[in-house]
Amino acid sequence: YRHQGKHSHAISEYRNILATHPELVYVRFDLAAMLFENKEYEAAEDQFHKVNAANLPERIHALSTQYLEAIQKQKGWKLNAGIQYSYNDNVNNSSSAEKIKIGALVFTRDKDSLPQSANGISYNFGASRDFNLKGHHYFTVDSHLHGVEYWDNKAYSEFTARVGAGYKYQNFQSEFSLVPFVEQSWLGGQKYGFNRGFTTEYRRWLNNRNQAIGSYTFVNKTYNQSSLERYEGKLHGVSLTHIHFYSPTLIFIGGVDAQKDML
Repeated sequence: YRHQGKHSHAISEYRNILATHPELVYVRFDLAAMLFENKEYEAAEDQFHKVNAANLPERIHALSTQYLEAIQKQKGWKLNAGIQYSYNDNVNNSSSAEKIKIGALVFTRDKDSLPQSANGISYNFGASRDFNLKGHHYFTVDSHLHGVEYWDNKAYSEFTARVGAGYKYQNFQSEFSLVPFVEQSWLGGQKYGFNRGFTTEYRRWLNNRNQAIGSYTFVNKTYNQSSLERYEGKLHGVSLTHIHFYSPTLIFIGGVDAQKDML
């Protein structure tokens, strides 16, 4: 069952063995390893502690300890961050036409309404964590900060903060999540837009080398300025992705995304 990827069946059989013969520590070690592979981290941790309490060879004890360390890493916060130089030659999204003709009238645009350039630093920071509730069920938390700070055109500096929390189910073959979120954006130091919505995603291993991912995102867009209310609305996005693990060091990723913005 284990080699066929049917971990739930294998785990059930091993638990039946231990119910009758709890002294079989090597069976308990295999059970703990399968629970880890099946992403039942709380149950795996409990079994590995029982394994370490037994009188086993140092090699098995060291391997069990490595599993426990991996479980603690899985239970901890996952962080990512990035920073890079950013240049924008039209930060205000403006036309480069210096004159506008309307009928017989010709208007000359002032310098501030023409394309403006900006130099700055773009940055991002993310933190996420999964809390194992029971078995395959998790409470997941995700936060993300990103933006760009222009030192020579601060009026167009942007900053966005996003926080989400929801449910995740994961096992050896698949993963499902449903995460509501809220998102606030600032432009030039002033509140700009506020979004709320949710993302749902499903991942599944097709075999040892191929994984398929599908996701759907819904966003309700609002703006803090009354002059932008006409741009408020709902956004729907879907994504399909296929990942092929060609080798331990080479991965091919392909997919398609679609998005509909309903004002």
